[in-house]
Amino acid sequence: MISIILFACCQGILLYCAGWTVYQTVPHTTEGWQDYQALFANRTFVQLALSLAVRPSCSFHVLTPLELTADI
Repeated sequence: MISIILFACCQGILLYCAGWTVYQTVPHTTEGWQDYQALFANRTFVQLALSLAVRPSCSFHVLTPLELTADI
């Protein structure tokens, strides 16, 4: 039982970190949204944002190291 609770805590922390990454990536001013095409051209950002938008029970996508470095 304790392992289930610890696993849930770890998953909650991972979800928080992913959400924080998306929050830090998107522009916070209207001037920053002038070039929003560049934001959505970044495949890593789009995949991360979509993975947060989709219910976890629907699908789960693990980014491979190749996908993480595709835009660098």
